[in-house]
Amino acid sequence: MIIKNCKRPLKIDMLEALMRRLPPGHAKHPAFIEDIKKIKAGYNGENRVFQSLKSLPEKEYLLFHDLRLIGSPFPFQMDILILTSSFLLILEVKNMAGEIFFDNAFNQLIRTNPDGITEAFDDPILQVSRQRQHLLDWLKTKRTNNLPVETLVVSANSSTIIRAGNTDINRIVTRKDRILLKIEELKNKYNEAVLSTRAMKRLSNLLLDSHIPYFPKPLENYRIPITAL
Repeated sequence: MIIKNCKRPLKIDMLEALMRRLPPGHAKHPAFIEDIKKIKAGYNGENRVFQSLKSLPEKEYLLFHDLRLIGSPFPFQMDILILTSSFLLILEVKNMAGEIFFDNAFNQLIRTNPDGITEAFDDPILQVSRQRQHLLDWLKTKRTNNLPVETLVVSANSSTIIRAGNTDINRIVTRKDRILLKIEELKNKYNEAVLSTRAMKRLSNLLLDSHIPYFPKPLENYRIPITAL
């Protein structure tokens, strides 16, 4: 069942509106265009993964997209969270074209795009591991610390070539097309319910009620004075 649906990020609309309010050829336009492109790519990847999850049994799996909770000391955000009666699963979604390499020696993700340009990114395995710890701490404050929390990094682009310095990462990194198989493995691993139907609904409501929407501040973030509008 979809508890928090997949929605287009507010930041895209805000940046597009800001571009319309600035003079043509403004120095920040290239940065806006590049950032909008990246945000759209991320959202499209998350949406593709989310759509594939809709085939899960509605009563057994509760789906949350872009859930943001208050952690310590800062809020933490999860691309997709799946709640079941026996475990929670955090999905960190990456939508990158070309080839990606998980460098476990330096904890970074190296992407070589179709044009041959190489870039380094934060390690999504570490990212989702931190999210897991934040969620465990949050659950403890809500006295629901007996529910296992699992993580997966999901590549949403079917044409992406995935390589790694450590072959063990296939336990926590998967393609979108294999996500349902991974979930089935977790279901078999955690085959005893921890939450009753009532407790599951209560936690679902608590997660949704605790969501803190993120409101971007483009003028502040891009250092644009209001007089420029």
